[in-house]
Amino acid sequence: MYKWLIIGGGIQGLTLAVHLVKSGKVPIQDLAVIDPNSPLTAGSEIRPAFG
Repeated sequence: MYKWLIIGGGIQGLTLAVHLVKSGKVPIQDLAVIDPNSPLTAGSEIRPAFG
């Protein structure tokens, strides 16, 4: 079970998630980011072109 939940995987949500993890305030296994239209999943179609 996650202790932290960020709703929205846009730039603000992902910035917050990275800050919380990199600052050591939240272990990554305690954090979830949910967004059905997240740029992370949408970019999977684009990334191979740059890879």
